[in-house]
Amino acid sequence: MKNNFKFLKELMKLRLSHIMTFRLGFFGPFFIDTSYFLVQLFAFEAIYGHVDKIRGWGHGEILVFVGTFSLINALNMIIYFFGVISIPEKIQTGELDLYLTKPVNPLLRITFEKINPGSIPLLAFSACIIAYGVKEIDMGFSWANIIKYLFLVFMMTILYYDMELLIRCFAFFCFLCKQFNEN
Repeated sequence: MKNNFKFLKELMKLRLSHIMTFRLGFFGPFFIDTSYFLVQLFAFEAIYGHVDKIRGWGHGEILVFVGTFSLINALNMIIYFFGVISIPEKIQTGELDLYLTKPVNPLLRITFEKINPGSIPLLAFSACIIAYGVKEIDMGFSWANIIKYLFLVFMMTILYYDMELLIRCFAFFCFLCKQFNEN
C-alpha cells in the first residue's frame, strides 16, 4: 500500500511536469471547463429560474442536485477519465500487454496516469452551487450532514468510475471475440 502511494505521487509529478511543458495544455482546460460550467449555469437558470417547484423539489434542492452532479463529474475529469478512456486503444494496439508486465498494478497505473488539473475550478464552482442551494433550503450545516454528504459523493464517484471501467472493458471482450472468430 505504501509503495502504491509513492508510485502515485511520482506518477502525478510526471504528469504535472508533462502538462506544464505546454502552457496551453495546462491553462487551456481551465478556460474550457470554466466556460462549460458557465454555459451549464446559464442553461440551468433559463430552464429552472422561473419555476417554484418541479415534482416537489424547490429551487434549492435542484441547485444541490446540479451542484452534486457537477462535483462528481469534476472529480471524474480530474482523477480518472482520461486514463480510463484510453483502455480500448491500449487493448487494440497491444500497449495493455506492456502495462501487465510492469511491477505495478495495471489498473492503478491506467487510472491515475493521466490526471487532469484543468477541471479543478469545477470543484470550486460546484461547491459554491451546493453551498448556495443548501442556504436556499435553510438546511443547517452540521458536521454529521457534511460527513454523510461527502461519503455519498465518494460512493457515487466510485460507482461512476466502475461504470466507466465496465463500459471500456467491453472493448476487451469484443477484441477477444474478434480474435477467436478469426482463428
